[in-house]
Amino acid sequence: MTWSAVLIRCTAAVVALAAPMALIGAAEGRTAFADPAYAGAADHYATCRDSDQNVIPVLLVHGWMSSAAAWKKQVHTLGAQSGTCIDTFDYGPEATEWVTNPKIGTALARRIASLSARAAGGKVIVVGHSLGGLAVRCAASPSCGGDSSTASRLLDVVMMGTPNHGTFLKAYGVSNLSNVLIPLITSASCGAILGGAPASPCAYLLSVVTSPAAYAFTPGSKQLTALPSLPRSVPVRAVAGSVRLTTSFFGNWEETLGNAGDLVVSHESAFASANKIGSLGGTETIDCGTLNITGTTGGLGTLCWHGGQPGDDQFAVAGLKEIGRAVASVEVTRPDLRAAPVPALRGNPAGNLRDGVLPNPSGNGLVQLEIAGGAAPALGDLTGDGFRDAAAVIAATSGAGGMDYVMTVYTKVGGKIVLRAMFDPARAVEDAQHAEVTGMTISDRMIHLSWSTWGFGPDFLERRWSADLRLEGDQLRMTGLHGDGPPSSSDAVATCEAFVKAAVADDVDALAALMSPSALAAWPRGTDWWRASDHCALDGSNPLRSTVLMVSGPAVAGNWAQIFVLTYGTRSDGQVIIDELRSEGDAG
Repeated sequence: MTWSAVLIRCTAAVVALAAPMALIGAAEGRTAFADPAYAGAADHYATCRDSDQNVIPVLLVHGWMSSAAAWKKQVHTLGAQSGTCIDTFDYGPEATEWVTNPKIGTALARRIASLSARAAGGKVIVVGHSLGGLAVRCAASPSCGGDSSTASRLLDVVMMGTPNHGTFLKAYGVSNLSNVLIPLITSASCGAILGGAPASPCAYLLSVVTSPAAYAFTPGSKQLTALPSLPRSVPVRAVAGSVRLTTSFFGNWEETLGNAGDLVVSHESAFASANKIGSLGGTETIDCGTLNITGTTGGLGTLCWHGGQPGDDQFAVAGLKEIGRAVASVEVTRPDLRAAPVPALRGNPAGNLRDGVLPNPSGNGLVQLEIAGGAAPALGDLTGDGFRDAAAVIAATSGAGGMDYVMTVYTKVGGKIVLRAMFDPARAVEDAQHAEVTGMTISDRMIHLSWSTWGFGPDFLERRWSADLRLEGDQLRMTGLHGDGPPSSSDAVATCEAFVKAAVADDVDALAALMSPSALAAWPRGTDWWRASDHCALDGSNPLRSTVLMVSGPAVAGNWAQIFVLTYGTRSDGQVIIDELRSEGDAG
């Protein structure tokens, strides 16, 4: 059997099922992100909305002699990646034209620009099937009617069965195919000749060999030769189908004739635009099964093939995986956090988490990512680049003395998660012993944080705090601090500072005034007072050793005296602070 005969039989089998997928009418409706200024801009399969924030649009571009409705079956699969939305580009009325048609290449460039203006980071992911992949190449080229800025707007491109070098159905010259196929499909008995196929596949096949786009599909055509490739800065994932052709001889044995690609486009042609950059791009082959061409033509059965790729499960999953890799390359995801870098905490070494836990802590130590409750990770844009960053809470212990909790901020740089800043809630506003994050969200480029602290005093009182944190470079700036106790009171801070100054200066009169009955009534007590210690800091020009000062307050009615025990000293940074303050009353 000659290759011409093989190809004719194969082509007849293809067209038997071609029409249901290839001749789907153009969809109706309006995409929220659409530019209404040009025809074919919208359809009702889109999920992108003007109100969407921090999402990356995935633009689906159908193929030759098709419409956006070709994606209907798999649109939800392709849109399953968090942080994305789906839009479609419909050029159905011009789907037999070459990509230089302004309603294809030029219009696609405009659509990408429109989506980019609303997209996270100004980036768009494009999935193009067949001619749709060539349309993307055109959209990025001014010589084709596209826009040179299109490439900078593309985060990633997925091409399914794109005939970058044309189709082998046009590769064997007029004598082998055109002279045979054109009379066949223009004859009144076309359907009967093709095994009872309806008239529509005959029209489909006629378009294969006579439409403007089909002429361009001839390998080495001037149209293909003139079509620029995408810049090498754009990653391209090329997905190709693989069908094995076989024939049988009198039912005794089967012989393999070779690989027919997806029955329309060869691997070589489909893979020609592949471009791998880091984890993105490259090639992928989908096993479409085996086609025995011996005997009568009867359609493709359960095979996956070129025309059915937009609705095929395997191709949709391949597209979704690449979309996921693209999103992960620029945005921090929750899985990223389970392998995030952590600093040295509570005697444990710095390192990278493994499944949310530091694999080699010191001794009985533990370092882990908090994943539930108010301390669960928060995702949102903190740097202003439109891509999601993350705030996470890391818990650490040496095995004794309880847990320390720190909040860490992560961004993505070059596809890798990077620790940008830390916030210690136990010591942010007071030198507490323990802290627990109770709420954490991100909006307006700020982390909205709430937390509780516990001090060292005998009453171990809990305090609740809230504040906004903004990332500035590699530092977090705190604003809007609110607390529920004396440490946030300016009066308490002023009283604290006055008492420490008087004690350091040994000013007995000032101390006595501060301990008058009226003054004592306004003083915070016990641990409440101690919690203001960081707010009671003085310039350490006189570095004192830790000292205990015992002062008896003036006797009041009932022969009652107030005793204050004050411990104060100098921190390593030269600040004099209260280390401990107790008040005791003694009647009698």
